[in-house]
Amino acid sequence: METEALELGTALTVGTGTHCTYCGPAVVLGAAQSSLRLRLPGGEASAQLALAYPYQPQPDDLVLALGVANGDMYVVGVLQGKGSTRLRVEGDLYLEAGGHLHLHGHAGVNLRGQRLSLTADRYELSARSVTERVGNVYRWASGVIMTLAARTRTVVDQHATLVAGRIVQKAKQDVVIDGERIRLG
Repeated sequence: METEALELGTALTVGTGTHCTYCGPAVVLGAAQSSLRLRLPGGEASAQLALAYPYQPQPDDLVLALGVANGDMYVVGVLQGKGSTRLRVEGDLYLEAGGHLHLHGHAGVNLRGQRLSLTADRYELSARSVTERVGNVYRWASGVIMTLAARTRTVVDQHATLVAGRIVQKAKQDVVIDGERIRLG
């Protein structure tokens, strides 16, 4: 097999006619399974995906194509894409970092599973707003549960029960207790 070393620039075309070797940008015209239809500077070509990750190209993606326009052509990189990358494994998947592990999504991050478990020595949550919708909530704290807020409101449709060894309530202004009956003692 004859090999040739090529120095790559922005786009490179070597040879002429049907055996023209091309390395440069191409626009995806269509995608099916692992075969793509590309628009190259000299026309259209078919190519195979040769990426090291499972990317799903979309029409108008700008990719890096390498090969012979009328022969073997491969997509070896994505320059500008809007397709998705999906990593799917049949067994367990572990992501591990010796330092910090960062997950970032400009539009958001979604976690979904039958069960979500979080274990940490310290858990911190910073958000502009938190909305929770759950069936039941059970919390156990061996120390203090403390809430600091500008306002707090609790609405209970049926029964509300507070059981404590001692209750202290203080107000800087009026205290309003409104009920059909108020029983003390």
